[in-house]
Amino acid sequence: MFRTRDADVIIACASRVGNLDIPYDKYWGSPSTQKLIQIDVDPRNMGVTRPLTLGILSEVKFALAALVRTMQAGKGLTRKTESTARYREAMRQWREKRFESVFAWRGPGLHPAQALQVIGRLFGGDAIYVTDGGNTSLWSHWFLPATRPRS
Repeated sequence: MFRTRDADVIIACASRVGNLDIPYDKYWGSPSTQKLIQIDVDPRNMGVTRPLTLGILSEVKFALAALVRTMQAGKGLTRKTESTARYREAMRQWREKRFESVFAWRGPGLHPAQALQVIGRLFGGDAIYVTDGGNTSLWSHWFLPATRPRS
């Protein structure tokens, strides 16, 4: 998700933004404050469950490459800016607050996020993880994050 001055901008790539995301205001926030850009090769997937700010009909690879080129051509764009540290700290604080119940979990049983953390420590940052749909993918997204570009 990318934050702009006015609103959050979400770019959904090759995703139908499915029924697990309904009602969208509960998970995504109000469309009045969040904008959705959807990239998909199939026009039938566009804006099915959430209003779009922009729909891009394209293969994701080509659309993202064009967006990167456009952004790189922008004035003063750099990989690391003064604000990068602020954004990372804000994300760390948000994550800590959002998942405090996970970090405090003491049972019964093993929390899925804790299992994924153990897997991540055991196999390390160079491992390639493949998950199926559903909650496994959601927990993996947060607790087995990419560790380097194209990972």
